[in-house]
Amino acid sequence: MTGRQTLVSWLVLGLLSVAVGESMDGTRQSGGAAGSGVVDAVIRLIEASCVFPDDKQFMRRLAYVESNDGNSENAYRTDYDGGIWQVDCSQAEN
Repeated sequence: MTGRQTLVSWLVLGLLSVAVGESMDGTRQSGGAAGSGVVDAVIRLIEASCVFPDDKQFMRRLAYVESNDGNSENAYRTDYDGGIWQVDCSQAEN
């Protein structure tokens, strides 16, 4: 391998590692994830699972109404953590 090919290989590997690092999403992190990017990513995951094939943007609208996409000061608080969608835990989890 020539010096130029080695340099190109290292450059490609470097760009690939940056791209992989940037592709990590915050949808599975606990506590404090907020913003329309997080809401959109979660909705894409739900749509990909085909659980709600056509929810007419219900989840998108609910996130905005309940917590302004998690940006509301009440989205994450010490006495109640319903998160972006303000969802209560089920009785089995309490």
